[in-house]
Amino acid sequence: MSDPAVEAAKGAFANMPIMVEAAGTQPVLKALVLEVGAAAAREALRPIRELHYSVGAGTPTGEFAEKCCTCPEYWPCETARLVYAAEELP
Repeated sequence: MSDPAVEAAKGAFANMPIMVEAAGTQPVLKALVLEVGAAAAREALRPIRELHYSVGAGTPTGEFAEKCCTCPEYWPCETARLVYAAEELP
């Protein structure tokens, strides 16, 4: 399961050689840095998530379908796939 916030934290961490070196001997430090990084990424993504969420809609055939509240696409839209963790999406 992919989480864009966790992936962003891992990418940022990997680009910090001093932290990578220090975390090699201190796994708790690495876990803490990744957790803080993921929390920061989630906070940065929150305004986008508030613009892209699922709403129910009727289809032309009378069936019920989930659509993005902003995009004319079915849920999850392309933007939602970038800002929600895989386990949050259908």
